[in-house]
Amino acid sequence: MDLSKADALDAAEFFDRTELVKNLETLVRQVLRRVSQGSGNAVYILDTVMGGGKSHTLVYLYFLFQKRSLANSRPELREILRDGELEGVPDAEVVVFDGMNADPSLPFEKQPNIARFFKDGGGKDKVTKNIEAVGKPVVFLLDEVLTYLAKRKEIVVDETKLKVNIKCTCGKL
Repeated sequence: MDLSKADALDAAEFFDRTELVKNLETLVRQVLRRVSQGSGNAVYILDTVMGGGKSHTLVYLYFLFQKRSLANSRPELREILRDGELEGVPDAEVVVFDGMNADPSLPFEKQPNIARFFKDGGGKDKVTKNIEAVGKPVVFLLDEVLTYLAKRKEIVVDETKLKVNIKCTCGKL
């Protein structure tokens, strides 16, 4: 599953073929609560082995917010919305970062989909101000971050162990 190419997929078929298993349902409920009410965790880290469904989950969240009318028509999502006392999936801007397809010559804060949030420089206050300027919640979907860091040589792999040399990129995530 390639998050950066999600728009090439048929969202209805994707929803049809995706079973809303308990963990995915729980995550969807939590993300909807965060986006609609501002409560709950602001960051979710999907920690599974390769092939464990991380990218698939991110594509699901992408379609949830990008194809709201379709998502609102899905019976399994209508139940989640009803339980959360929501009339529909809230409007949110979705920002995608796919480390597999990101330009490794650019630091994270200069990546095309990310740069506008760092336009005034780094720092929590400045980035927060730029996110708030969007005028609606912003959902960041970051996939293949370790691949990107490895391409940038910010993660060094030697023969015996994984050495992580997190220069400054991860602090900006």
